[in-house]
Amino acid sequence: MLEVLISIGILAVGLTSVLSFIPAGHSMAKTSLVTDQAAIVAANTLEDLVTEGYLRVDSLSGITSPVVIDPFAAGTWTAVPLGFTPAVLRQNGVLSVPTTLSPPRGVPAATYLARSRDDVIFNVPDSDAVDVTNSIVGGVRAYRGNFSWIAMMSKPGGGNFAAGDEVTLTVVVFHNRDTGQGPIALGPYNTPAIGQVQWPAGPLISDRKNTELIRSNGVCLVHQTAPAAPPSFRRISIAAIDDGDTGAFIEFDGPQPAGTATLYAVPDAVAVIEKTVTLEGPSPYSE
Repeated sequence: MLEVLISIGILAVGLTSVLSFIPAGHSMAKTSLVTDQAAIVAANTLEDLVTEGYLRVDSLSGITSPVVIDPFAAGTWTAVPLGFTPAVLRQNGVLSVPTTLSPPRGVPAATYLARSRDDVIFNVPDSDAVDVTNSIVGGVRAYRGNFSWIAMMSKPGGGNFAAGDEVTLTVVVFHNRDTGQGPIALGPYNTPAIGQVQWPAGPLISDRKNTELIRSNGVCLVHQTAPAAPPSFRRISIAAIDDGDTGAFIEFDGPQPAGTATLYAVPDAVAVIEKTVTLEGPSPYSE
């Protein structure tokens, strides 16, 4: 009898250990799905920006570097003291010409391309005998649009864009983005020690934990002033918030920012990708 009781105790401990892995596995699976989908959205967006005419200078409503394309919340970027120029695609798109510039696209035309459409909504029937169907709204397939993106174009030295300029095109992908919340100033990077940043006590956003904003696979906006460089979005590879919740040790993918730099947290950002592109001018194919 004693042996049976001991065996039951050991079995109970084992089963409890196995059960504890289920929530962790579910969380990791969800994170993997978000990361994988965000990478796909980022790569597709780079191609869409070229196809839709965003690289054509006459197609944009703003051309002073750095340009940020955010149809959902352009005002959140003008509040950041980095000199961002908000821009959207003009109504004529690739057919825009410098002599007759068309007005900027308004909502919803400007926002339609900035949200993913692969997380479709289905009508799930009550009976297994009935097929699952797509949900149709306004004559088109409905989708949740959990993923959205913004884009930034910048060139060294700033100034107005011109056809033939080589610029850095950056795409930042968000998951369930709060469009009312812009970048949050953290403080100088490498202060007080290499890789560290300090911020005032308390939560950075009143209703969210700092660990949601400063985390691995998150994104920071880096403003480097010495040596001077255009603002850049960097993916966080390591983030360790200190015990007082007033600072963190942060490392980024690739080379770390050197010299004098200020960091901004970018809430809900889950992926970033950049590419050097050449801006386009009028051509016989689009006139």
